[in-house]
Amino acid sequence: MEIQDALKGLQSGQHTAILSNDRGLQIFYVEQVHQTADRALEDVAAEIEDQLFNDIVNQKFQSWLSELRERSHVKIIR
Repeated sequence: MEIQDALKGLQSGQHTAILSNDRGLQIFYVEQVHQTADRALEDVAAEIEDQLFNDIVNQKFQSWLSELRERSHVKIIR
């Protein structure tokens, strides 16, 4: 609830004050605001979690792929 209260009313480009909770110190930055139909957090929590997970997996995969390309050496002999 503390995070929701801190984010309430922020516009694109703004950030929250420093929040202290059980996860440590946190600051949230609002990149974009999308107006949608009101849905309870409980209804969309799984969707948000999936999106964040997919973003992290894709980022790790791209990093791994770049590292693999840097370490590879290919020589074509004709």
